[in-house]
Amino acid sequence: FYLTSISLIAQNKLQPYISFNLKDKNSTIEFLVYETDLTLKKPVLLFLQGSLPIPLINLDDEGNYHYSILENFDLEKITKHFHLVAISSPFTPLVAKYDQITEQGFYVPDTSKPREFDVNYLKNDKMEVYTERIDKVIQFLEKQSWVNKDEIHVFGHSQGSRVAVVAAANNKKIKSVGLFGYNPFGRLEQYVRQARKDATSGKITWEQADSIINDNIDFMKILQIEDSINVKPHYTSWKSFSNSTINQLLSLKQPVYIANGTEDIVGDQCDMLPLLFIEH
Repeated sequence: FYLTSISLIAQNKLQPYISFNLKDKNSTIEFLVYETDLTLKKPVLLFLQGSLPIPLINLDDEGNYHYSILENFDLEKITKHFHLVAISSPFTPLVAKYDQITEQGFYVPDTSKPREFDVNYLKNDKMEVYTERIDKVIQFLEKQSWVNKDEIHVFGHSQGSRVAVVAAANNKKIKSVGLFGYNPFGRLEQYVRQARKDATSGKITWEQADSIINDNIDFMKILQIEDSINVKPHYTSWKSFSNSTINQLLSLKQPVYIANGTEDIVGDQCDMLPLLFIEH
């Protein structure tokens, strides 16, 4: 993959981050390195966030930065060994003031319309866009003196875990993969399986479960119609991330780490993955 139009246009220090912008003819890729000093050469740990347009940093009225995406990690321990990198979502600002986001933390062009995301984000919320952005960031990182280019590792959460699988399958510069809240069989599959579990536990009737399952099957059929995405851009993500990534996962030669919460519906399928790896 050859980059002809990308240039580094900014490097801004946002304690304790350093932010970078890569710009090409179609969009700007913003990403952070959780460091204030890039003189020490270390491996890279690249984090891929989940779905929805959530800024990496929120800025309050007093000028304080709040790091919502990475707050669950032991950042001090991670950065002893890695440069921790996070890429913003397409057409989503890396830093957003609280009056630019909804109560749920989503960036929207007009907060009086909290359910209306930027249409450019909706059209670009798909697998190929995310993997292209990752490739561009990796190409930039491996040229930096502070990066051990032979040790670039990727880990993702939820939707980001599916992106991590496809990125690693297509980019051998990625040396290992971490998957958290990963569903190898796509987004709609978990709703089908949840309906069956709810019927088994008595939360809903089997007739209701059957209706939910058929609704999801019908929706999957609708997503295959190209005009449906043109009319409803938010279907872009549903089509892209309802596809299975099991084949890409099983093709990986890199080490893979998988973790799920005990109550997470996607964990059921991940329990089966060791059997599939043995068979494969």
